[in-house]
Amino acid sequence: MRFFRYLLPAAILAAPTFAATIPVPLDVNALVSKSEATITSTRFDDGDASKVFDADRDSLARTPSINPAFVQVEFKTPQTITGTRVRFTGDKHDWSLTADGKVVFKSAWKSEDPQTVAFPAPLTARVFRLDAKRLEGDDYVHFFDWELLQPGKLKSLTITGPKGDVPAGSVFSLTASGQTADGRTIDVTGDANWTAQGATIWRKPNRFSAGESGDLTATATLDDLSASVKLPVKGEEVRNKDFDLDAMYIERLPRINFDDNKSTGGWPKPGQRVQWMAHLHNWGTRDISAVGYTWVLDGKKAYEGKIRDWKADTDRTVSFPWTWEQSRHSLAFILDSDARLLDESSRGNNQVTIATDALAVGYWVEDGLSRYMHDHQRELGDGANSFEDWGQRQMTLWNQMFANAKYGSSPNGILDRVRLDKVVHVPTGALPLNGGLPTNNPDGPDKTVDLMWGMVTKNLGPGDFWEVKHGGPFENEYGLIHELDHARYLIDSYGFDVHKVAVDSLKLPDGTPMAGSPSLPVKGSVVRYDKYRGMMDSTHYFSEYEAYAWNRIAGQRARKGNQNGPDDIGAYLNEDLPASNVVRFVDRTGKPISGAAVEVHQARGAKDQWYGKTYVQQPDMTFTTDKNGEVTLPRCPFGDKIEHTYGIANSVLLYIVNSNGTIRTAFQEASDFNLEYWRGHKDKGRYEITLDM
Repeated sequence: MRFFRYLLPAAILAAPTFAATIPVPLDVNALVSKSEATITSTRFDDGDASKVFDADRDSLARTPSINPAFVQVEFKTPQTITGTRVRFTGDKHDWSLTADGKVVFKSAWKSEDPQTVAFPAPLTARVFRLDAKRLEGDDYVHFFDWELLQPGKLKSLTITGPKGDVPAGSVFSLTASGQTADGRTIDVTGDANWTAQGATIWRKPNRFSAGESGDLTATATLDDLSASVKLPVKGEEVRNKDFDLDAMYIERLPRINFDDNKSTGGWPKPGQRVQWMAHLHNWGTRDISAVGYTWVLDGKKAYEGKIRDWKADTDRTVSFPWTWEQSRHSLAFILDSDARLLDESSRGNNQVTIATDALAVGYWVEDGLSRYMHDHQRELGDGANSFEDWGQRQMTLWNQMFANAKYGSSPNGILDRVRLDKVVHVPTGALPLNGGLPTNNPDGPDKTVDLMWGMVTKNLGPGDFWEVKHGGPFENEYGLIHELDHARYLIDSYGFDVHKVAVDSLKLPDGTPMAGSPSLPVKGSVVRYDKYRGMMDSTHYFSEYEAYAWNRIAGQRARKGNQNGPDDIGAYLNEDLPASNVVRFVDRTGKPISGAAVEVHQARGAKDQWYGKTYVQQPDMTFTTDKNGEVTLPRCPFGDKIEHTYGIANSVLLYIVNSNGTIRTAFQEASDFNLEYWRGHKDKGRYEITLDM
């Protein structure tokens, strides 16, 4: 097996001896700076409206969970345009263009690429408005670009590409920019005509898959302008050529989308014939004439067979037919089960064992990382010799963490199990295949797995993320388990933390700051940490809160998505709250604090912060404790609904309690209310809070 890499110059300029006529965006920001135009819009929490018109592909303006949303430009004098171009996220959006109050165009668009619209006739108006509604994913509307197009000319064309070495066979992108007659630089990647020699176009006109040797040339053409780049291609050998037979993973066939088979919740139908398919690889340079294998079901030998004429460095598959049962069975595949090939470099990767009812995990891995794993996993000494072996180690770790998560509300631990069901190898640089993020959304349309992640070729080598060592992600990637828990639908527990900045505006009756006083002690920048730490904070175990969140949908396939984050992420926050909630305040000795004034403060948002919180002086509710020190709160005392995301996390209440002039504070997070509901107290939840009185 050979791998290559090429060197890519950063930019190549076309000779500006010709000119091209193309639609050019009106420079809205320049007109705003001259007071010749004004922009109004929906409120944004990331970026501002000027980012929509700045010709920067990476900048954006994003709403704080406001959907639909709009951006409007009002000019002092009417402007004539011949088309428009918009770009959102890769999720489906409905959008419309209004000119002087009249809707002139409507569209539904699902792509991370821009949509360009050419009008049948020039359009003149003073006020243009873009309305957009996001129909998939969350309610954060991302405005990346909105261009009002007019005829214009380019004087020159420039091609820009990635820097550094990239393996042969990898996928790379080129962009084209042009200089307008008035000196602006605009992106014309989508307008240019792309061709290549020694490379093939990959999915999009400006993405190319490099060959394995020689030079390749890519060219962008726009009317009379053109620019070309020649890229040298180089190669390198795989270092690990040792002989090893590898049982990589077990797939279930037929593949079924998680939202198919409504009557069975996406599972095969009872009694349906399924195939378990073992995926295998013969590493090294040695052909094998024959090797035995065994399938073991629930500890008993179920089938034996032989693989014949197995060529070096090739994959093979072996199937095991089975009649589906919606219950848990242990299924194992053992390669070289009669131990005839003891000279393998590793015997520790000859067996894979799964739970038949486990959730299906899929990895999309770029070739560069896969090669790196094959070169170096063996250095850990536990028998792993491939990316798939690394993946199986993550499944084993994850399942053990499930089994260990035993609490009062989950006495048998987390009930689900996971198994590696799909591994898709793609060229380096190819992810994502269908829009989104390379990691979170490696292949968005795929619904056959319950959890997916993309593994990109980055941060390899000593001192970097994938450094070869015990105790790091090269061995056990706890961070990936955390992210895939999001894909299941779990929220970040650390989002319940409260930082000092959230309470800085609060004052005591005498006008002095409350933060830092005996009423609200502060140490460092954090006032309080989340109550139930766990995997969704920064630990390596599942808390009781996380365990029950898993178990409330135990046995179900993915429900509203298999990528981080699905549409139902954190659904339990609002769905599982007791009808009423009794909070009892006691002093240090456990005595009820009666007759005390209790202020309930809901958290407001904080711009540009994940799980941002701000508490204001004015309480949202006030109570007086009864003789038992109790107050009764409504079903959702956090506000109209609990939000726990970027820009706002109103999921933590602040109590300010005044008893005979002594003021103390306490925080209570939504997790308490969810757990009380899960413990069976659906009508009335009860909580006790001890104050330093």
